[in-house]
Formats: sequence, C-alpha cells, structure tokens
Amino acid sequence: MDEQKIKVYINEILSGNQDSYKFLIEEYKNSVYNLVFKFCGNCNDAEDITSESFVRAYKNIKAYNIERSFKNWLFSIAVNAARDMLRKKKNLTASIDASIFLEESEIRVQFSDESGNPETLLFDKEEAERILAAINVLPEKYRIVIILRYLENLSYEEISNIIQKPLGTVKTRIHRAQKILSKNLPE
Repeated sequence: MDEQKIKVYINEILSGNQDSYKFLIEEYKNSVYNLVFKFCGNCNDAEDITSESFVRAYKNIKAYNIERSFKNWLFSIAVNAARDMLRKKKNLTASIDASIFLEESEIRVQFSDESGNPETLLFDKEEAERILAAINVLPEKYRIVIILRYLENLSYEEISNIIQKPLGTVKTRIHRAQKILSKNLPE
C-alpha cells in the first residue's frame, strides 16, 4: 500500500471512520508480528504484542505525523510494546528457538549452491541457527538494532526513528553488536 493511500485512511480515521483502521491492520499485521516475533521469540507473546501495538497506535493516531512513514511509526510502537512486555515478564533475554524462528519468519536463507545440494542446505540452516542464537544473547539494545537492520532491512535513519535514538547512537550500537557477534561467531 502506498503512502498516499495510507494518508487517506488516516485522515478517514481522524474524521471518525473507524472502519478504515481495519485496512491498516490488514496491511501491517504480518510485518508487525514478524518484527515482534524476532524480538521476543514466542508466538503467543508476539500475537499479544501485535494486538497491543495496534491498540496503542489507534489510541495515539492523533499524534502521528502524516509527513512521516506510518510503518516506521507503527514499528516504533511495536518495539516499545515488546520492550514493555519483556520487562513485565522480567525476561530481558528472551530466548529465540532458532528452528521455530526459521520456520515461522519470512527470512529466506540465500543458498550459495543453486542445485539445492542437501549438504549445502543443511549447512546453511545450521549456520543460520548459529547466527540467530548469537543474536539472541545480545543485550536488548543491540539485539533490536541488529534485527531491524539485517532481518527487517531498514535504513539507519528508519531505525533511528523507530527506537527514537540519534543516528550516531544507532550506528554505534550496530557496530558494537557486530563486534560482539564476530567474537561469538568465529569463522
């Protein structure tokens, strides 16, 4: 859905047409779910956080700046909702089950062997599981920027807007996370 269509829906919502919000939910529910699942690693929590994110977004739709990306604004709400839930559970190091993560997320492992050689495919899956396990043990502030940058393919600027931190902080956190990952993932 293009940004112009989103703006139309938001203006309709602000004018009192609550049905327009259903279109935004339908458009973004999978993206929000995938993001929070990568962050918390639990299907039930991801569903709860996704629902909570849309409730919060609806309640705060008047605060949305129509000149900015709705997706980034919604992702910001989702990240904050995920953090809130994890804090409530006192589970800041939520575990990601790599095999479930690989099956349920939309991540596609890029295989270097086009023939689909089973040994290569197994190696790639094992490597992906190893990387996800290393991401899982990162401190929260590093884990979220790595997820947003490399699993959601967002720009530094988008990440900055989502986590509401300066661009320099985002770049520093990504760099530090990469250093930690390189130590934890020897070649």
